[in-house]
Amino acid sequence: AAGGAPSGEAAQRLMGARRYKELLVQSYERCRLRAKDKLRKLRRWAMRQHDWALGYVEEALWRADAHDRALEGGREARGPLLAPEPPGHVNLQDLDQRLAYSAVVALVNSRAREFVPYFTELLQAPLVRVRGFVQVGRRLEKVRRLAAAIVQLKGPACGGIDLSSFDWINELRGEEEVFSTLRYLVPEMEDLVREFAELEQSGDLPLWR
Repeated sequence: AAGGAPSGEAAQRLMGARRYKELLVQSYERCRLRAKDKLRKLRRWAMRQHDWALGYVEEALWRADAHDRALEGGREARGPLLAPEPPGHVNLQDLDQRLAYSAVVALVNSRAREFVPYFTELLQAPLVRVRGFVQVGRRLEKVRRLAAAIVQLKGPACGGIDLSSFDWINELRGEEEVFSTLRYLVPEMEDLVREFAELEQSGDLPLWR
């Protein structure tokens, strides 16, 4: 009827469209949850593989989480993130540099966001004169190794270690402080990964972690 409730046939079509929409939403939600569950299982596998494998998985999880936050209207304010686009000194024609930068961003933004200030200093420095970090490619590779080690320490393979005692690195400024610290931090963190992974496997991790 004009100006009133829809006719019987129109009402049925409307109800059918609404049911179809509900089914689509439910199907999407089931697929999304299954995909994230598989990514989490894949992360556990990646913890035992090369760092680049972990980087790809973390990036996928980060993108999935970012999509979820966008759907929720961005209600969560969880602090700054590393910029997804590389700065000008990163050679976009160099695949190794691009992959290293992307891996760092994915790892830190997804699982080490409390260290964004330090990694920002590491990634945004266009010219570094500190020995061992002059070449951009080598520099990015060492930054990637640090990000991977931090994520591994915080993950289940190492028992979820609390790294708040390293918060002081966020206060470092200037290439000498920032990159001299990186020189010692990379092997130190990688040694901790090996030690805690062995302790986790043997069940000997201390309760204070």
